[in-house]
Amino acid sequence: WLSYYNLAIGGLPGATARGMEPTYYWDALDDRLLDWLDAATDDDEKVAFAAPSMENLVILQRWGRLGVEFRPQAAGTYRWYVVQHRPSGWQPVDRWLIREAEPAYRKTIREGGWGAWRLDVPLVWVYTYEEYVSAREEVERRRKARR
Repeated sequence: WLSYYNLAIGGLPGATARGMEPTYYWDALDDRLLDWLDAATDDDEKVAFAAPSMENLVILQRWGRLGVEFRPQAAGTYRWYVVQHRPSGWQPVDRWLIREAEPAYRKTIREGGWGAWRLDVPLVWVYTYEEYVSAREEVERRRKARR
């Protein structure tokens, strides 16, 4: 994995608790997550990614690894909204989803462990697109109420 944090900060859980990023280059978009997206997405559906690298998604699709459509201009309705654990790329709607919503899928390095060796820190969350739309509306409502 891209990120390594030593015991001085408490390993991966300690670093993420202090706001450091456990993933950056969509390195958690691996076979396990891609297989889940393929299985959970119908042919007439597509997937939205929060702060994606469009070039990487195009390459993954060209290589045959990304079997779902993601381009906004493509036909189909959105089924999923995928957020990686990269706080510097989060928008207010992403923060709201992570704080308030239950993901349909949660990707970690592995479950379990203890202390600094615990590697069940979330790397990617997948939400339904309906949850994303609701979150976007709620964030906008709160923004207008603060004016």
